[in-house]
Amino acid sequence: MKKIILSIIMGSIIISCNNDREPSPSQPVNLKGTFKLSHYEFKSKNYNITGCDINDKIVINSDKTGVYEDSEYNDATQGCYVAENYAGTWNLQSQEGLLILKYKSNGLDQTKSFDLIGISDTELRLEISSKNIDGNPGNDNAVAVWTKTY
Repeated sequence: MKKIILSIIMGSIIISCNNDREPSPSQPVNLKGTFKLSHYEFKSKNYNITGCDINDKIVINSDKTGVYEDSEYNDATQGCYVAENYAGTWNLQSQEGLLILKYKSNGLDQTKSFDLIGISDTELRLEISSKNIDGNPGNDNAVAVWTKTY
């Protein structure tokens, strides 16, 4: 009897420890399009995109080729420039919660992975940890919300 009760408890614990993120949609998602960074979500608050982040984009073509561009501010020129521009092939691994871009840099195969928090036909929700979202120094584990502009 103790073994049965213990088995039920252990099964409940295993089920409750599943990943809270559910990036795998119940219906197929059309990822084709251009996604612009819309806003950040951190500690139940929305943070508007400011500065050069308004130029960031993800492009996914129907053949899964595409681009990831990240813009930064240059103090010397006092303007934005594309700091990262990776062209390659996108791969959605929804069961693993990943959106992956495979590309070449200096002739070498490279991979850029994004933790996928949510996905729909009009929006990508990707986890980031390298932005100072709330104005306080240090990395923030936030969600970057990308909206499809088509």
